[in-house]
Amino acid sequence: MTLAELEKMWTEFSNISINSDDEIEEDFYWWEKGAYRFEVWH
Repeated sequence: MTLAELEKMWTEFSNISINSDDEIEEDFYWWEKGAYRFEVWH
């Protein structure tokens, strides 16, 4: 992946809802709804 692609993903991720358990509320690329936010960050 290029830096530009990662920056695009980071921007898109900022629009994903996170629940009170730090899980994403919808699928995001290859992570499924319910994935732990910090797993995506990592």
